Amino acid sequence: MTIPKTIPEDIEAQLSQDYGRFDGATSICIYNFEGSNVAADAISAYVYNNSKMQIHTIVDKSVPQWIGPEVDVVIMSYSGSNRYVESIFNGVTAKGSRVHCITSGGKLAELCRASGDDLHLVPEGLSTFGATGFEMGALVNLYDSLGVEGLKDAVKEMIPRLKKYRDEIWGSKEVWKLAMKVNGAIPVIYSSGELRAVHKRWKFLLNSVTGKLAFSGELPEFDHNEIVSWTEDADAKEFIILII
Repeated sequence: MTIPKTIPEDIEAQLSQDYGRFDGATSICIYNFEGSNVAADAISAYVYNNSKMQIHTIVDKSVPQWIGPEVDVVIMSYSGSNRYVESIFNGVTAKGSRVHCITSGGKLAELCRASGDDLHLVPEGLSTFGATGFEMGALVNLYDSLGVEGLKDAVKEMIPRLKKYRDEIWGSKEVWKLAMKVNGAIPVIYSSGELRAVHKRWKFLLNSVTGKLAFSGELPEFDHNEIVSWTEDADAKEFIILII
């Protein structure tokens, strides 16, 4: 599995598409599965801090009682074939919610087409990591169409800086030095809550691409309860802490 270098370009590709407008959205619930939760977390973290729109993230098959006609539901699964997709789709449609699907195909695309709900396709044939940029762009476009203000413009403004940083750091000595420090130890990656998607992605890549055991968590837990074990447990020397 290769790590995609084209995330900024993939985001742009989805942002160039016309998703139309959906009036009347007051709150959004997003279901996300597999590697899609990295894209969902990255975009939702920005929205949480910068938007008046309430967005709830769910990563299991539950359909809360508060979901109803006034809630727009987004179901995002790259493969579209997660085992929970059909039960969730049927559950939220039974409650009268307006449904939006982001996927490359599979059962989710079939259900969305059959019901006439809002379907947004991303390129098929990618790994879950390779799809992240397309999913981020699709989610930004969809949130914009639902009335989440400022998000699309903020992402467009960020892309040139993201490309510049990518080109500077990709394959650099700094990356190699970090890889050497991590080699031979078990990484534990921490970040603040708004960077949740980053520590998750690092962990997932280490697990899946290198086959390396890795863990991740969020501040302030690191500097509260967990710091006791880092200072007092003799086994802590087997780990290396990475703080983003």
